[in-house]
Amino acid sequence: MFELFNGIDEFTTSYVCEVSTTDVHPPGSGPGDKPTCKGSHCVNAIKVVKHWDKTVNYSDSTECGQSPWYIPLLRGITDTPTQGDFVISIGINDVNYYLGPLNGKDNNPNFNEDVVYARNKPDTEKLNYKSGGDSTTTYNKYFGINPDFSRENIPRLQTPINAYEYLNAPSGKKSNPATNRSGNMNFEGRFGNSIRIGHNGNIPNIVLSVRGGQVPYDTPMDSCFISMTKRGNINDSFNISGFTLPSNNKKLKNKRLLEYKGEYDNSQITILSGRLLFGSVSNRLILSSYSDTEIGSGNDLRIYTKGSTIIESKNIYLGEKAKDSGESMVLGDSLKKFLEGVIDRMALLTAMATIGGSSAPLKSSPAWASVELLKLDLTNCISDKHKIEKNGPKQ
Repeated sequence: MFELFNGIDEFTTSYVCEVSTTDVHPPGSGPGDKPTCKGSHCVNAIKVVKHWDKTVNYSDSTECGQSPWYIPLLRGITDTPTQGDFVISIGINDVNYYLGPLNGKDNNPNFNEDVVYARNKPDTEKLNYKSGGDSTTTYNKYFGINPDFSRENIPRLQTPINAYEYLNAPSGKKSNPATNRSGNMNFEGRFGNSIRIGHNGNIPNIVLSVRGGQVPYDTPMDSCFISMTKRGNINDSFNISGFTLPSNNKKLKNKRLLEYKGEYDNSQITILSGRLLFGSVSNRLILSSYSDTEIGSGNDLRIYTKGSTIIESKNIYLGEKAKDSGESMVLGDSLKKFLEGVIDRMALLTAMATIGGSSAPLKSSPAWASVELLKLDLTNCISDKHKIEKNGPKQ
């Protein structure tokens, strides 16, 4: 404990015995119920039993009930504890604050038991715990943890050394990252989710990841993954190999692949997940690219609109080969007009009578000149801007 000046109490390690995460606690309090806490000061607030009194029975609900509510010490950052966590509690000018949860010897972002709480347990309870094994129910009861909390051995987020840290040492220095390495700023949740504000050598990056389980690294193979990198291709930046686009996955046996160059190492944002949902609830959705825009799908591409679908382009090609050897598409209205003209002119044709009973060619008819003019009109039925691939073997 630390003695401070007037208006500030001592910093005291404390056991968290009750937690409120809403402005009404308990959350289910109805009109006829009397909540134990109500108001904005209840959000992410806790009650504690302080460690300075070793005679306190931490399992006694009376001790917890006598505790005031403590609110987070920092204004904009909150890591809300659960029952059984241990924190630092302090009073400043009649306001009760907490800082934590504190880390423990297991260095587990999921949960670290309050060793002081366990140390002060009666010997009979310690023996009961040891004989009961390490089941979640027995463990939670022994350490006074929220009985509904899922205690998991989640590894700390690690950052493996990659090639860029050797290549991009500060100017004029020959730094070996294996021995002379600076760490990252990591924000870790309880269940394998994290935000890493880091770097490769002197190149900054930010990575958001939802991993879960026993994976200690954030990689593009995570359940949800967003990375922002200034330099470095994906494989080298995350110490993986063979990264490719989802639509190019070999399991799909897709014969129409997007061109993907994995060696690209300039600034980029990578977003990967089991499903992506982009939506604009009140205005336009705008996608813009300085260079090409490519869309790949492992199956179908569907576009649905309430109104019109407008594609404005210098040229439109249906099929990649259409650009070089495709056939022109037909303009329907112009073709209709052309065919109507054919019918009208054929009605004007006459056959030339001959002495032997045979007829003369139709081009001998006086009206044939108007039919010849139709050849010129036919060119107006063909688009000079839109091409389509010729028929070929189905794939």
